[in-house]
Amino acid sequence: MTQAPNPPLPWIAERLLVLRQCVCDALASTHAGPTCWCGIWPGSEVSWEFCGECSGGRCGMGFVRLDGMYTSSGFPLPDENPTCRGPLAYSVEVGALRCLPVADEDGALPDEGALLDSALALTDDALALRQAIDCCFGGTLHAMGEWSAVGPQGGCVGGSWSVIVGQH
Repeated sequence: MTQAPNPPLPWIAERLLVLRQCVCDALASTHAGPTCWCGIWPGSEVSWEFCGECSGGRCGMGFVRLDGMYTSSGFPLPDENPTCRGPLAYSVEVGALRCLPVADEDGALPDEGALLDSALALTDDALALRQAIDCCFGGTLHAMGEWSAVGPQGGCVGGSWSVIVGQH
């Protein structure tokens, strides 16, 4: 019995796969280096459990997440009266989380230099993610939203970009 071939991936799925690779490569080239986990995250919120330390002194996670979709004949705005054949626009979140220095077992706060390094790494990650988005979506209709910081939470801190992607 022969197995039927898999149907082709939807257009947005292919774009997310390309963006994932660009994001992982961009984060690996930052001062903080590669993350422990980098990929496409399902669902409405990214789990911060993947942001811990791992081998090789690495820490954190990079992610691409499909946040929503809507019909948009006048990209990037949603249609007020959508039709069944209207072009779609996709809301995508692209982000990174990194470990944050925390107090030690005796309650001593991390030194200012460690916190400064963490703040600079966040800036470096934000710029690397922006470049990944612009380079990977070159030729693809997209509108950059703003970068938003998140955390600290559970020893991690980070941020993400919102991006609207449209099919020509």
